[in-house]
Amino acid sequence: MRFILSALIFPLAVASANAQITYDIKLKMTAGVGQTTTNKYSDTDSGSAKFLDPQGNLIDEVKPEVAVIELCTTVLAVGPEGRATKFLRSYKKASYSKDGKNLTRSYGGRTLLFEKKDGQYRIGVVGKADLAADDISNLADVVNQKSDWDAIVAWLAPGRPVKVGEEWKLDPKTVLADVTDYKLDPAKSTITAKLTKVLQKEKSQFGIIEVEAKIAAIGAYEVVTFATPAIVEHSGTLEVAIDGSSTERIVKHTEVIRGKGAFETAEKKGTLELDVKSVSTSSTTAEVADPLAIVVPKVEWVTGPEVWIEFASKENGFRVQFPGVPKQDKAGGDPPKLQFLLPTNRDRAAYFVMVTETKGMTAAVMATFAAAETVQKKTEISLNGFSGTEFIQDKKQGETSITIIQRAYVVNDRIIQVMLAHEKSLKVDQKRFFDSFQLLEKPKKDN
Repeated sequence: MRFILSALIFPLAVASANAQITYDIKLKMTAGVGQTTTNKYSDTDSGSAKFLDPQGNLIDEVKPEVAVIELCTTVLAVGPEGRATKFLRSYKKASYSKDGKNLTRSYGGRTLLFEKKDGQYRIGVVGKADLAADDISNLADVVNQKSDWDAIVAWLAPGRPVKVGEEWKLDPKTVLADVTDYKLDPAKSTITAKLTKVLQKEKSQFGIIEVEAKIAAIGAYEVVTFATPAIVEHSGTLEVAIDGSSTERIVKHTEVIRGKGAFETAEKKGTLELDVKSVSTSSTTAEVADPLAIVVPKVEWVTGPEVWIEFASKENGFRVQFPGVPKQDKAGGDPPKLQFLLPTNRDRAAYFVMVTETKGMTAAVMATFAAAETVQKKTEISLNGFSGTEFIQDKKQGETSITIIQRAYVVNDRIIQVMLAHEKSLKVDQKRFFDSFQLLEKPKKDN
């Protein structure tokens, strides 16, 4: 009996002793200069984001996607805050599904250079810079936006020793201060973390940290306003080296956002309905020194403040320079528009070229431009024998003052609009954009 009791008591004593051990958590989230890590990421979305016009008609719907990324990252420079300011990424795999189709990003199998300049990362492509415009935009968003989940992970260490099973709270005001994708209300947000387990892996001490957060969003991407805050719920588990000795980690994360808000851009306004769930898993290996990997290859830059790219659409009859690669989509409306769009400076400016097949409605469409309440100035212009009108507008978007410059040309059976919308306080090279625009057609001769 004494033996049995001792067998029971001994594990309890050990457990009690372990419960008293405290751990000073240190996380190494970025490799050092000249070090390479292998990263894998998978994400599955469900639900949707619906954009409705003021009458409640569906304008657009962002549907679920599945993404799988595998890449190697080599750090070339680190800033004072400990984050990489220059790094290479070699994409072994970059796939996603859309509308039931399995697709590959154009940067799959390619090597890209990311370098921070003037507060933003610019992107350079090794070899021919023939990436799809949507993929360039996607990469720029991923690398430049600071999400609330990334901020939580960056501030996760409690700053004091904690025991297994102990919970600590993160200060939302501090954690969410630099988030760029949402406008958040820290006072209505909560973030908690708990160390649930400690284990030894070779020479590193690992821990499992559980994270729960409810974040109140009052706006998004500077064009959406939530009268009643949208709630972003995060639930995550990190298996990570807690002694700061390794970048090795596995992160499982679920994000749910629900809410309804009003949106307004230079071209559209209406209601955004959000009901989206994202489930992701990411892994990062321990860092490895690779002397050959730090040799910086020659690249062709595709984003950055100094990058202007000539873009031509022969089928639509124009040529223009954009400060980056524009995205092409259908802008909707009646009559419908074909839109070439490039947002810049975290959506603080947007460059447009829009083509509208007027179908006998040319005068009516031009009249709607002139009738806009915010038009301060209207000037008749011409280009290559085609007549047009320049409209200058100043308007309020929330608390932000926006300037819109539009040149609309009547080109045979359609209207081509060249437009720049930007925050009034932001410096933009409007002269280069508008002066570079050329029409490739000639006016039709009257019979």
